[in-house]
Amino acid sequence: MSRLPREQETNEVLFQVLRAVYRFEQNKVAEFGLDYGAIYLLQYLRRHVRAPISQAAEEMRLPISTASRLAARLERRGLLARMRDAGDRRRVLLSLKARGRAIVRNVERHSFTRLTANLARMEGASAATLVSAARLLPAVLGVADENPEK
Repeated sequence: MSRLPREQETNEVLFQVLRAVYRFEQNKVAEFGLDYGAIYLLQYLRRHVRAPISQAAEEMRLPISTASRLAARLERRGLLARMRDAGDRRRVLLSLKARGRAIVRNVERHSFTRLTANLARMEGASAATLVSAARLLPAVLGVADENPEK
């Protein structure tokens, strides 16, 4: 049976992971001129066509007012559309516009290109181990969705 890591070791590893992800995301922020929340919302909308703003706010763990301001900024930039739900005029739906879809494609291509280039420099077993561990990370951190979306 393998030993569990000590608290200090665990804290250091988690900080290094957080630091790496933070820096990786900051590179995307600089590259695309959007803050992290905007990039996340656009990527979320690629996966959820016509999402209610309340659902997007819940996903992002934001108050609806904050999500609404973010959506308004992205709408002014021509990246998404806000519309009233025909069945319930109180609900506001969000969807990507063509320009928003193009940015999401570019953000995701940027991430893929950078990750695959870095993984290619690793030994094959290391890359496979990293990808397997990354898939488990939400469960290990206790933030896995009950119904994960693929």
